[in-house]
Amino acid sequence: MGEIFSSDGEQRRREDRARAQIRADQEQRRRDLEESERRAEEERRQYDRERRREQERLEALQRLEDALRMELRQRELERQLAAQAEKDRIEKIIRDLILTAEEEFKVGKEELRKEHQSVMRKIREFHKNALEMKRIDFKLAEGILSVAIDGIKEMMKIDKEEHRSEIKRHELTKREMVEKHQETILSEILLTSTFEEDMQEHELQHQLKLENIEKKSEIDKANFDKAVRADILENKFNRAVQRTKRAGCSLSDAMEILNESIGSLQDEDGEQTLTRARNRQIGITRVNHGLNDLSEAAENILRLHGLDVEEDSTNKEISTQILDDIGTARECLSQLVNSDEETLLETFQMLSEKTSFLSSLAVDILLEIALQNHVVNAIEKSNLELFECCTGAIED
Repeated sequence: MGEIFSSDGEQRRREDRARAQIRADQEQRRRDLEESERRAEEERRQYDRERRREQERLEALQRLEDALRMELRQRELERQLAAQAEKDRIEKIIRDLILTAEEEFKVGKEELRKEHQSVMRKIREFHKNALEMKRIDFKLAEGILSVAIDGIKEMMKIDKEEHRSEIKRHELTKREMVEKHQETILSEILLTSTFEEDMQEHELQHQLKLENIEKKSEIDKANFDKAVRADILENKFNRAVQRTKRAGCSLSDAMEILNESIGSLQDEDGEQTLTRARNRQIGITRVNHGLNDLSEAAENILRLHGLDVEEDSTNKEISTQILDDIGTARECLSQLVNSDEETLLETFQMLSEKTSFLSSLAVDILLEIALQNHVVNAIEKSNLELFECCTGAIED
């Protein structure tokens, strides 16, 4: 029995220890759970703080990024300026090196350079003399043109006065003839009444004479109007020829400027300066303007219509030839703009030949057409017809 009681007590003690252990474990788990909850809360608060700090850090990084972008743009601008300055410095160094190299090789090339300069001087002198002769020709043509125009104007004034006086004399002659014929008729009527049939015949002849006189008067008036139209046409031709002459002179001056700029492209050191290049561009521009003026003048000549169909055809052929030559000169000018140092002189010589021929053709031939063929012949023809009409009326 004692053993049974002792075993029961041991069993109860074990159960008590087990229950105590269970309660201790439960308490420990409760404390662990509370500790884990506390830690979770602490971690959540820590996470919130970290997230706020991260947000602030991101905002700071954004501001820093904006500042860095501004600084990068500033540095990029400074870098570009520095690169441009470095490029200018390198270009200056290269130019200095080129000048140094040219100076070093100048002694070896001195004889060739002198020979080249001598040839260039001769060529420039030749072109200068040619342009000077062309300018003298233009001045002589201008003087001849002025004298011819003044003479034609004076001749036109004299012809107009003579034509008016002829018309007045013709009117007086017609009036005298009518009065004389009327007096004759009256005297015949007073002297005899037996020749009524003859008188009727005389009256019929008289009426025919009056009709012829009226017709001749109308012809005289038409010839006078034709002479006036010829005078107007002369003024138009004079203006067109004057414009052509000015365009030719302008083209000659522009070619001289271009010749001087091309002739001075190289100096003693072989250096091409900005001023010479600008002068060359100015010369090319003025040559182009001269070609434009000459083209407009040729088109004005082409649009003029005179009294003779054959003369109009001649004007059209000459103006068309001038416009074609202007197109060829423009092609030479375009080649001159795009040519290099080696082909520059040859291209300029081609352009000079084209413009010289073009100026001579424009001024000389147009002067001959405008002053000799077209105006003078028309005026002389109209004056001759007027003189024949007046002479026939007086003889009748």
